[in-house]
Amino acid sequence: MSDASQSTGMTSAEGIDTRLLAFVQSMIGEYLPYEKFLACAESLGLDGQKAWRLITYARRVTGFPRLPLDGERAVSGDSFWTMPPVIFEAIEVISSRASAASHLWSVIEPLAHRRQFLQPIVEDIATAAIRDGFSIGYEEARRIIVDGATPCTNTETIIAHTWEVMQHIPPEGAFWHADDFARALRHITSDASELPDTAASAVNPITWLLDRDNHPHDDELLESSRLWGTHPLFNLLMQSEMLWSQQHFPACNTLLEVAARTSSARAMGLPLLQLVPLSQLRFNWEHGIASGALPDFPYGRAVLMTEFGTDCTPSLLQDVSMIVASLDGLERTARAMERTLTEANERIGADFRLNHRQQDLLRSLLANPALAMDVETYRRRFDVALTTARDDLNRLVALQWCTTAYEGKRQIFWLSPAADPLR
Repeated sequence: MSDASQSTGMTSAEGIDTRLLAFVQSMIGEYLPYEKFLACAESLGLDGQKAWRLITYARRVTGFPRLPLDGERAVSGDSFWTMPPVIFEAIEVISSRASAASHLWSVIEPLAHRRQFLQPIVEDIATAAIRDGFSIGYEEARRIIVDGATPCTNTETIIAHTWEVMQHIPPEGAFWHADDFARALRHITSDASELPDTAASAVNPITWLLDRDNHPHDDELLESSRLWGTHPLFNLLMQSEMLWSQQHFPACNTLLEVAARTSSARAMGLPLLQLVPLSQLRFNWEHGIASGALPDFPYGRAVLMTEFGTDCTPSLLQDVSMIVASLDGLERTARAMERTLTEANERIGADFRLNHRQQDLLRSLLANPALAMDVETYRRRFDVALTTARDDLNRLVALQWCTTAYEGKRQIFWLSPAADPLR
Protein backbone atom coordinates (compact mmCIF):
# COMPACT_ATOMS: atom_id res chain seq x y z
CA MET A 1 0.00 0.00 0.00
CA SER A 2 1.40 3.41 -0.97
CA ASP A 3 1.84 6.29 1.46
CA ALA A 4 -0.76 8.30 -0.49
CA SER A 5 -3.36 5.55 -0.23
CA GLN A 6 -2.71 5.17 3.50
CA SER A 7 -3.16 8.91 4.06
CA THR A 8 -6.58 8.92 2.41
CA GLY A 9 -7.73 5.65 3.92
CA MET A 10 -8.00 3.92 0.50
CA THR A 11 -6.71 0.40 -0.07
CA SER A 12 -5.93 0.47 -3.79
CA ALA A 13 -6.95 2.17 -6.98
CA GLU A 14 -9.09 -0.84 -7.90
CA GLY A 15 -10.82 -0.77 -4.52
CA ILE A 16 -12.10 2.78 -4.73
CA ASP A 17 -15.87 3.21 -4.62
CA THR A 18 -16.50 5.28 -7.76
CA ARG A 19 -19.83 6.45 -6.32
CA LEU A 20 -17.96 7.78 -3.30
CA LEU A 21 -15.47 9.56 -5.53
CA ALA A 22 -18.27 11.03 -7.62
CA PHE A 23 -19.99 12.29 -4.48
CA VAL A 24 -16.79 13.86 -3.14
CA GLN A 25 -16.11 15.44 -6.52
CA SER A 26 -19.59 16.95 -6.64
CA MET A 27 -19.25 18.32 -3.09
CA ILE A 28 -15.68 19.63 -3.22
CA GLY A 29 -16.85 23.20 -3.71
CA GLU A 30 -20.04 22.87 -1.62
CA TYR A 31 -19.64 23.60 2.06
CA LEU A 32 -21.88 21.97 4.65
CA PRO A 33 -21.45 21.50 8.40
CA TYR A 34 -20.05 18.13 9.41
CA GLU A 35 -23.39 16.68 10.53
CA LYS A 36 -25.21 17.74 7.36
CA PHE A 37 -22.42 16.41 5.18
CA LEU A 38 -22.57 13.01 6.87
CA ALA A 39 -26.35 12.88 6.54
CA CYS A 40 -26.12 13.79 2.84
CA ALA A 41 -23.55 11.07 2.14
CA GLU A 42 -25.38 8.42 4.15
CA SER A 43 -28.69 9.22 2.45
CA LEU A 44 -26.99 7.97 -0.75
CA GLY A 45 -25.81 4.80 0.94
CA LEU A 46 -22.20 6.00 1.20
CA ASP A 47 -19.74 5.86 4.07
CA GLY A 48 -20.07 9.39 5.48
CA GLN A 49 -16.90 9.24 7.57
CA LYS A 50 -14.80 8.08 4.64
CA ALA A 51 -16.31 10.76 2.40
CA TRP A 52 -15.60 13.42 5.02
CA ARG A 53 -11.98 12.36 5.42
CA LEU A 54 -11.44 12.23 1.69
CA ILE A 55 -12.99 15.63 0.96
CA THR A 56 -11.22 17.40 3.81
CA TYR A 57 -7.91 15.89 2.69
CA ALA A 58 -8.49 17.11 -0.88
CA ARG A 59 -9.43 20.59 0.32
CA ARG A 60 -6.30 20.87 2.46
CA VAL A 61 -4.07 19.75 -0.40
CA THR A 62 -5.51 22.44 -2.67
CA GLY A 63 -5.90 25.07 0.04
CA PHE A 64 -3.91 28.13 1.11
CA PRO A 65 -1.51 28.80 2.63
CA ARG A 66 0.53 25.95 1.24
CA LEU A 67 1.80 23.43 3.73
CA PRO A 68 5.37 24.17 4.89
CA LEU A 69 8.27 22.02 3.81
CA ASP A 70 10.55 20.39 6.33
CA GLY A 71 12.16 22.97 8.57
CA GLU A 72 9.62 25.68 7.76
CA ARG A 73 7.07 26.94 10.27
CA ALA A 74 3.40 27.19 9.40
CA VAL A 75 2.76 30.90 9.88
CA SER A 76 -1.03 30.48 9.92
CA GLY A 77 -1.03 27.58 12.36
CA ASP A 78 -3.40 24.86 11.17
CA SER A 79 -5.89 27.25 9.51
CA PHE A 80 -6.41 27.18 5.77
CA TRP A 81 -8.80 28.41 3.08
CA THR A 82 -9.81 27.06 -0.31
CA MET A 83 -11.05 28.79 -3.44
CA PRO A 84 -14.30 27.08 -4.54
CA PRO A 85 -15.89 28.42 -7.75
CA VAL A 86 -18.49 30.49 -5.88
CA ILE A 87 -15.76 32.43 -4.06
CA PHE A 88 -13.62 32.87 -7.16
CA GLU A 89 -16.62 34.19 -9.10
CA ALA A 90 -17.60 36.55 -6.26
CA ILE A 91 -14.05 37.91 -6.01
CA GLU A 92 -14.01 38.57 -9.75
CA VAL A 93 -17.36 40.40 -9.46
CA ILE A 94 -16.12 42.44 -6.50
CA SER A 95 -12.87 43.31 -8.28
CA SER A 96 -14.79 44.52 -11.32
CA ARG A 97 -17.48 46.53 -9.51
CA ALA A 98 -15.19 48.09 -6.88
CA SER A 99 -12.50 49.05 -9.40
CA ALA A 100 -11.38 52.63 -9.94
CA ALA A 101 -12.19 52.03 -13.62
CA SER A 102 -15.79 50.93 -12.94
CA HIS A 103 -18.83 52.98 -13.91
CA LEU A 104 -20.07 52.75 -10.33
CA TRP A 105 -16.93 54.47 -9.01
CA SER A 106 -17.16 57.15 -11.71
CA VAL A 107 -20.61 57.98 -10.33
CA ILE A 108 -19.67 57.76 -6.64
CA GLU A 109 -16.23 59.42 -6.67
CA PRO A 110 -17.51 63.02 -7.02
CA LEU A 111 -20.11 62.25 -4.35
CA ALA A 112 -17.79 60.40 -1.94
CA HIS A 113 -17.64 63.38 0.44
CA ARG A 114 -21.44 63.33 0.83
CA ARG A 115 -22.96 62.08 4.06
CA GLN A 116 -24.58 59.16 2.21
CA PHE A 117 -21.13 57.74 1.45
CA LEU A 118 -19.45 58.88 4.66
CA GLN A 119 -22.11 57.00 6.60
CA PRO A 120 -20.67 53.50 5.99
CA ILE A 121 -17.22 54.76 7.03
CA VAL A 122 -18.67 56.17 10.26
CA GLU A 123 -20.50 52.89 10.87
CA ASP A 124 -17.32 50.88 10.25
CA ILE A 125 -15.18 52.96 12.63
CA ALA A 126 -17.86 53.17 15.34
CA THR A 127 -18.46 49.41 15.22
CA ALA A 128 -14.74 48.69 15.32
CA ALA A 129 -14.37 50.94 18.38
CA ILE A 130 -17.23 49.15 20.14
CA ARG A 131 -15.67 45.78 19.41
CA ASP A 132 -12.36 47.08 20.76
CA GLY A 133 -14.07 47.85 24.06
CA PHE A 134 -14.84 51.56 23.67
CA SER A 135 -18.27 53.00 24.41
CA ILE A 136 -19.49 55.20 21.57
CA GLY A 137 -22.63 55.69 19.52
CA TYR A 138 -23.05 56.40 15.84
CA GLU A 139 -23.96 60.07 16.40
CA GLU A 140 -20.81 60.78 18.42
CA ALA A 141 -18.66 59.14 15.75
CA ARG A 142 -20.49 61.04 12.98
CA ARG A 143 -19.94 64.34 14.78
CA ILE A 144 -16.19 63.69 14.87
CA ILE A 145 -15.79 62.27 11.35
CA VAL A 146 -18.36 64.17 9.29
CA ASP A 147 -18.72 67.45 11.20
CA GLY A 148 -15.07 67.67 12.24
CA ALA A 149 -16.01 68.39 15.85
CA THR A 150 -13.30 68.61 18.49
CA PRO A 151 -13.19 65.39 20.55
CA CYS A 152 -14.34 65.87 24.12
CA THR A 153 -13.87 62.39 25.57
CA ASN A 154 -11.19 59.74 25.58
CA THR A 155 -13.16 57.56 23.15
CA GLU A 156 -13.82 60.48 20.81
CA THR A 157 -10.06 61.14 20.80
CA ILE A 158 -9.46 57.54 19.72
CA ILE A 159 -12.05 57.95 16.95
CA ALA A 160 -10.54 61.26 15.81
CA HIS A 161 -7.03 59.81 15.68
CA THR A 162 -8.22 56.75 13.76
CA TRP A 163 -9.87 59.05 11.21
CA GLU A 164 -6.65 61.06 10.96
CA VAL A 165 -4.72 57.87 10.18
CA MET A 166 -7.21 57.00 7.44
CA GLN A 167 -7.22 60.52 5.98
CA HIS A 168 -3.43 60.42 5.70
CA ILE A 169 -3.45 57.22 3.68
CA PRO A 170 -2.25 58.29 0.20
CA PRO A 171 -4.62 57.84 -2.77
CA GLU A 172 -2.40 55.06 -4.10
CA GLY A 173 -2.52 53.28 -0.73
CA ALA A 174 -0.08 50.59 0.38
CA PHE A 175 -0.12 47.11 1.82
CA TRP A 176 0.64 47.49 5.50
CA HIS A 177 3.50 45.69 7.17
CA ALA A 178 4.18 45.35 10.88
CA ASP A 179 5.86 48.76 11.12
CA ASP A 180 2.83 50.44 9.54
CA PHE A 181 0.56 48.89 12.16
CA ALA A 182 2.96 50.01 14.88
CA ARG A 183 2.98 53.64 13.66
CA ALA A 184 -0.81 53.69 13.37
CA LEU A 185 -1.26 52.24 16.85
CA ARG A 186 1.12 54.82 18.28
CA HIS A 187 -0.86 57.66 16.70
CA ILE A 188 -4.30 56.32 17.61
CA THR A 189 -3.41 55.88 21.28
CA SER A 190 -1.05 58.89 21.58
CA ASP A 191 -3.45 61.08 23.60
CA ALA A 192 -5.59 58.37 25.15
CA SER A 193 -6.06 58.81 28.88
CA GLU A 194 -7.19 55.19 29.27
CA LEU A 195 -7.83 52.06 27.27
CA PRO A 196 -10.45 49.34 27.76
CA ASP A 197 -9.66 47.13 30.72
CA THR A 198 -9.32 43.81 28.91
CA ALA A 199 -6.68 41.13 29.09
CA ALA A 200 -5.44 42.02 25.63
CA SER A 201 -5.23 45.76 26.29
CA ALA A 202 -3.66 45.42 29.72
CA VAL A 203 -0.32 45.80 27.95
CA ASN A 204 0.47 49.46 27.35
CA PRO A 205 0.66 50.09 23.58
CA ILE A 206 3.90 52.02 23.90
CA THR A 207 5.47 49.19 25.92
CA TRP A 208 4.32 46.75 23.27
CA LEU A 209 5.80 48.90 20.49
CA LEU A 210 9.15 49.10 22.23
CA ASP A 211 9.13 45.38 22.94
CA ARG A 212 8.20 44.16 19.47
CA ASP A 213 11.42 42.17 19.13
CA ASN A 214 9.72 39.68 21.42
CA HIS A 215 6.85 39.31 18.95
CA PRO A 216 8.44 38.06 15.71
CA HIS A 217 5.47 35.77 15.13
CA ASP A 218 3.10 38.77 14.98
CA ASP A 219 5.29 40.51 12.41
CA GLU A 220 5.63 37.38 10.31
CA LEU A 221 1.89 36.78 10.44
CA LEU A 222 1.00 40.33 9.42
CA GLU A 223 3.42 40.26 6.50
CA SER A 224 2.49 36.81 5.20
CA SER A 225 -0.50 37.82 3.06
CA ARG A 226 1.32 36.54 -0.02
CA LEU A 227 0.77 33.04 1.38
CA TRP A 228 -3.01 33.22 1.45
CA GLY A 229 -3.76 32.74 -2.23
CA THR A 230 -3.24 33.80 -5.78
CA HIS A 231 -5.70 36.72 -6.06
CA PRO A 232 -4.80 40.07 -4.40
CA LEU A 233 -8.34 40.55 -3.08
CA PHE A 234 -8.15 37.10 -1.53
CA ASN A 235 -5.02 38.26 0.29
CA LEU A 236 -6.77 41.40 1.53
CA LEU A 237 -9.69 39.40 2.90
CA MET A 238 -7.41 36.89 4.58
CA GLN A 239 -5.42 39.55 6.40
CA SER A 240 -8.65 41.32 7.34
CA GLU A 241 -10.19 38.09 8.65
CA MET A 242 -7.03 37.29 10.57
CA LEU A 243 -7.05 40.69 12.28
CA TRP A 244 -10.76 40.47 13.02
CA SER A 245 -10.68 37.01 14.55
CA GLN A 246 -7.47 37.26 16.58
CA GLN A 247 -6.12 39.88 18.99
CA HIS A 248 -2.74 40.84 17.55
CA PHE A 249 -2.36 44.20 19.26
CA PRO A 250 -2.67 45.34 22.88
CA ALA A 251 -5.42 47.82 21.92
CA CYS A 252 -7.47 49.08 18.96
CA ASN A 253 -7.13 45.79 17.07
CA THR A 254 -10.31 46.23 15.01
CA LEU A 255 -9.71 49.93 14.37
CA LEU A 256 -6.32 49.01 12.94
CA GLU A 257 -8.00 46.44 10.71
CA VAL A 258 -10.31 49.13 9.27
CA ALA A 259 -7.39 51.44 8.48
CA ALA A 260 -5.24 48.67 7.00
CA ARG A 261 -8.13 47.44 4.85
CA THR A 262 -8.67 50.99 3.52
CA SER A 263 -5.01 51.29 2.57
CA SER A 264 -4.97 47.87 0.89
CA ALA A 265 -8.14 48.64 -1.07
CA ARG A 266 -6.55 51.79 -2.48
CA ALA A 267 -3.32 49.95 -3.27
CA MET A 268 -5.31 47.39 -5.26
CA GLY A 269 -7.18 50.05 -7.21
CA LEU A 270 -10.48 49.08 -5.55
CA PRO A 271 -11.55 52.37 -3.91
CA LEU A 272 -15.19 51.33 -3.51
CA LEU A 273 -14.15 48.78 -0.89
CA GLN A 274 -13.46 51.76 1.40
CA LEU A 275 -17.21 52.28 1.51
CA VAL A 276 -18.05 48.69 2.48
CA PRO A 277 -18.50 48.67 6.30
CA LEU A 278 -17.08 45.18 6.73
CA SER A 279 -16.58 45.61 10.48
CA GLN A 280 -20.25 46.44 10.95
CA LEU A 281 -21.32 43.59 8.67
CA ARG A 282 -19.19 41.10 10.59
CA PHE A 283 -20.37 42.51 13.91
CA ASN A 284 -24.00 42.07 12.85
CA TRP A 285 -23.25 38.53 11.73
CA GLU A 286 -21.50 37.89 15.04
CA HIS A 287 -24.69 38.98 16.83
CA GLY A 288 -27.06 37.08 14.55
CA ILE A 289 -28.59 40.09 12.80
CA ALA A 290 -26.76 40.04 9.47
CA SER A 291 -28.93 40.09 6.38
CA GLY A 292 -28.01 37.39 3.90
CA ALA A 293 -26.06 35.36 6.46
CA LEU A 294 -25.34 31.78 5.49
CA PRO A 295 -28.00 29.72 7.31
CA ASP A 296 -25.74 26.70 7.75
CA PHE A 297 -22.89 28.70 9.25
CA PRO A 298 -23.80 31.13 12.04
CA TYR A 299 -20.93 33.15 13.47
CA GLY A 300 -18.65 30.97 15.59
CA ARG A 301 -19.42 27.89 13.50
CA ALA A 302 -18.18 29.17 10.15
CA VAL A 303 -15.16 26.91 10.26
CA LEU A 304 -14.79 23.20 9.67
CA MET A 305 -12.59 21.29 12.11
CA THR A 306 -10.79 18.49 10.29
CA GLU A 307 -7.87 16.23 11.06
CA PHE A 308 -5.92 18.12 8.39
CA GLY A 309 -6.50 21.57 9.87
CA THR A 310 -9.19 24.19 10.40
CA ASP A 311 -10.96 25.01 7.14
CA CYS A 312 -12.08 28.65 7.35
CA THR A 313 -13.61 28.77 3.87
CA PRO A 314 -17.21 29.19 5.17
CA SER A 315 -16.12 32.38 6.91
CA LEU A 316 -14.66 33.66 3.65
CA LEU A 317 -17.89 32.73 1.88
CA GLN A 318 -19.77 34.90 4.35
CA ASP A 319 -17.38 37.81 3.82
CA VAL A 320 -17.70 37.85 0.03
CA SER A 321 -21.49 37.49 0.17
CA MET A 322 -21.71 40.46 2.56
CA ILE A 323 -19.41 42.55 0.36
CA VAL A 324 -21.44 41.82 -2.78
CA ALA A 325 -24.65 42.75 -0.94
CA SER A 326 -23.04 45.98 0.29
CA LEU A 327 -21.92 46.90 -3.24
CA ASP A 328 -25.52 46.31 -4.36
CA GLY A 329 -26.63 48.82 -1.71
CA LEU A 330 -24.01 51.36 -2.78
CA GLU A 331 -25.17 51.05 -6.38
CA ARG A 332 -28.80 51.69 -5.39
CA THR A 333 -27.74 54.73 -3.37
CA ALA A 334 -25.59 56.05 -6.23
CA ARG A 335 -28.40 55.68 -8.75
CA ALA A 336 -30.86 57.49 -6.50
CA MET A 337 -28.40 60.32 -5.88
CA GLU A 338 -27.60 60.56 -9.58
CA ARG A 339 -31.29 60.94 -10.39
CA THR A 340 -31.71 63.56 -7.67
CA LEU A 341 -28.75 65.60 -8.93
CA THR A 342 -29.98 65.37 -12.53
CA GLU A 343 -33.36 66.71 -11.47
CA ALA A 344 -31.70 69.50 -9.45
CA ASN A 345 -29.56 70.54 -12.41
CA GLU A 346 -32.68 70.58 -14.59
CA ARG A 347 -34.37 72.92 -12.09
CA ILE A 348 -31.37 75.23 -12.24
CA GLY A 349 -31.55 75.28 -16.04
CA ALA A 350 -35.30 75.94 -15.97
CA ASP A 351 -35.07 78.88 -13.56
CA PHE A 352 -35.53 81.83 -15.94
CA ARG A 353 -34.42 84.24 -13.19
CA LEU A 354 -30.82 82.98 -13.45
CA ASN A 355 -28.28 84.06 -16.03
CA HIS A 356 -25.76 81.60 -17.50
CA ARG A 357 -23.03 82.59 -14.99
CA GLN A 358 -25.27 81.96 -12.01
CA GLN A 359 -26.39 78.62 -13.42
CA ASP A 360 -22.79 77.55 -13.98
CA LEU A 361 -21.85 78.47 -10.42
CA LEU A 362 -24.87 76.69 -8.93
CA ARG A 363 -24.00 73.49 -10.79
CA SER A 364 -20.48 73.69 -9.35
CA LEU A 365 -21.81 74.29 -5.84
CA LEU A 366 -24.26 71.43 -6.22
CA ALA A 367 -21.44 69.07 -7.21
CA ASN A 368 -19.36 70.24 -4.25
CA PRO A 369 -21.40 71.88 -1.45
CA ALA A 370 -18.23 72.56 0.55
CA LEU A 371 -17.12 74.94 -2.20
CA ALA A 372 -17.27 78.62 -1.23
CA MET A 373 -17.25 81.64 -3.52
CA ASP A 374 -16.36 85.30 -2.99
CA VAL A 375 -16.89 88.33 -5.22
CA GLU A 376 -13.31 88.56 -6.49
CA THR A 377 -13.09 84.85 -7.36
CA TYR A 378 -16.44 85.08 -9.17
CA ARG A 379 -15.23 88.15 -11.08
CA ARG A 380 -12.09 86.33 -12.27
CA ARG A 381 -13.95 83.13 -13.09
CA PHE A 382 -16.44 84.81 -15.41
CA ASP A 383 -14.35 87.81 -16.42
CA VAL A 384 -16.94 90.40 -15.39
CA ALA A 385 -16.88 93.70 -13.54
CA LEU A 386 -16.74 93.65 -9.74
CA THR A 387 -20.20 95.22 -9.47
CA THR A 388 -21.64 92.58 -11.81
CA ALA A 389 -20.08 89.82 -9.74
CA ARG A 390 -21.49 91.27 -6.51
CA ASP A 391 -24.95 91.73 -8.05
CA ASP A 392 -24.99 88.15 -9.39
CA LEU A 393 -24.06 86.65 -6.03
CA ASN A 394 -26.44 88.81 -3.99
CA ARG A 395 -29.22 87.90 -6.40
CA LEU A 396 -28.57 84.21 -5.70
CA VAL A 397 -28.98 84.93 -1.98
CA ALA A 398 -32.23 86.80 -2.62
CA LEU A 399 -33.54 83.85 -4.64
CA GLN A 400 -32.54 81.51 -1.74
CA TRP A 401 -30.15 79.54 -3.93
CA CYS A 402 -27.20 80.67 -1.80
CA THR A 403 -26.44 81.82 1.71
CA THR A 404 -23.76 84.30 2.71
CA ALA A 405 -21.62 85.40 5.63
CA TYR A 406 -18.62 87.62 6.26
CA GLU A 407 -15.14 86.42 7.18
CA GLY A 408 -13.60 89.66 8.27
CA LYS A 409 -14.18 92.06 5.36
CA ARG A 410 -14.57 89.23 2.87
CA GLN A 411 -18.10 88.16 1.93
CA ILE A 412 -18.42 84.40 1.30
CA PHE A 413 -21.24 82.63 -0.53
CA TRP A 414 -22.28 78.96 -0.23
CA LEU A 415 -25.04 76.79 -1.61
CA SER A 416 -28.09 77.21 0.58
CA PRO A 417 -28.94 74.09 2.59
CA ALA A 418 -32.49 74.36 1.26
CA ALA A 419 -31.13 74.24 -2.30
CA ASP A 420 -29.08 71.08 -1.70
CA PRO A 421 -31.34 68.06 -2.37
CA LEU A 422 -28.76 65.63 -0.99
CA ARG A 423 -28.22 67.37 2.32
